[in-house]
Amino acid sequence: MKNNYNSKKIQEDLQKKYFTLPIVHFECIEFGIENTNYLIKADGKKFVLRVYNPSRKRNRIQKEIEVMNYLLDNNIPVPKAISSLNQNIIEKIDGKQAVLFSFIQGINPPWEPMNLELAKDIGMNVGKLQLVLLQSKIKVSSLSEFSASIRPKHSSFQNYLEEINQALEQIDLKKLRKGLIHSDITRENIKVNNRSLMGFLDFDDLHKDYLSWDLAIALTHLFVAKSFGIDWKGLYSFLEGYQSVMKLNKQEKHALIPFIMLRNINLLALIEKKSKQDTSKALVSIKDSLLKKIKLIQTNKRRLAEAFSESF
Repeated sequence: MKNNYNSKKIQEDLQKKYFTLPIVHFECIEFGIENTNYLIKADGKKFVLRVYNPSRKRNRIQKEIEVMNYLLDNNIPVPKAISSLNQNIIEKIDGKQAVLFSFIQGINPPWEPMNLELAKDIGMNVGKLQLVLLQSKIKVSSLSEFSASIRPKHSSFQNYLEEINQALEQIDLKKLRKGLIHSDITRENIKVNNRSLMGFLDFDDLHKDYLSWDLAIALTHLFVAKSFGIDWKGLYSFLEGYQSVMKLNKQEKHALIPFIMLRNINLLALIEKKSKQDTSKALVSIKDSLLKKIKLIQTNKRRLAEAFSESF
């Protein structure tokens, strides 16, 4: 995707609004649909500047920051929003809304089976994150991602959807706890060192939804991959750490497999839609990966159910 932002103007605005000493490093590190991120070095520190898509509503960004501050107050490792010289959290940079965040040290977990100590620590921290968010009184007005995800009629995946719906019919959804969730805990959205989680990133998809939906997203993105299949040892270690903080009820455990399937089906449907305009190798690779993951989950449903049952 082409970066349409004016990097020179962004750097000039950033310098003027945030720093008294010269910026020594300025680099675009991620360009996406929702926002563009820049790595900044200035005042002897590192920062990440997030420039938001013009369609992003200001009150939504404010709510993100409110939740992240609440998490920081409760010892959950997330980036801190930095005030400008004029004491503004949200500034206009190159005419667009932007927020400067503190930089979290660490790396994204590599695409390989996870170190067991690290997996356990991530599980424990995901549990802590969810527990703190469940206790939050902050109101976020947004649709349930789960509810929205079962509305579309994906004819290509109708067999999968029918099976998912049959499984969900056996679950009392009223017994699934709801609260604020991150909803995108992936390897790209966490920072780690060799043995522990350093921080959670990217709260753009924050909304109120099922706790088990959030967990299902984390499980499929952290421990199921085309390259290494299902990382069973890492999965069990993660669940050990998670259940030391959070306990799921019977209905929440039963919801995990259909939720995991639904997450991958939704992503596959999104990729298929994008593929009509974009035939790049990257999209083909993502589609192939999702198909492999869906087959892995289908083939290993019984073993996954046993893992979830044994771990909680």
